[in-house]
Amino acid sequence: MLAVLSSLAQSSRVFREVFGNPDLRRVELAFVGSSAAEWGSWVAMLVFAYEVGGAAAAAAAIGVVPLIPAAVFAPFASVLGDRHRRERVLLAGHAAQALAMGMTAAALFAGAPLLTIYALVALVSLSLTLTRPTQGALLP
Repeated sequence: MLAVLSSLAQSSRVFREVFGNPDLRRVELAFVGSSAAEWGSWVAMLVFAYEVGGAAAAAAAIGVVPLIPAAVFAPFASVLGDRHRRERVLLAGHAAQALAMGMTAAALFAGAPLLTIYALVALVSLSLTLTRPTQGALLP
């Protein structure tokens, strides 16, 4: 029990230190917002794909369509934070995510063709490859 209390105390101390630093607080809050939006977009895409084509379409929508282009693009995206100012790359990545997710949501609501929606989902995955490595490089 003492070990659990000690661990909780240490976690609480770290949390206060991180959120006491305005720069770290902004990065962490951006990560939380980005993660929530990412999960929301995945769930929306799964629901849409399942409604359109069942379980096989949902598996394709989550496993093939978005992840293969992202896997190809990720090595190139990961070095952007080393070649340019990381803050700007992170901001550009989050802006690209917001734009891609917004376009995907608009296409879903407008009843766009399936290929258009899948292309936009792939674009969302591509935008995600910009933020994760850059954020990791920014944090101490």
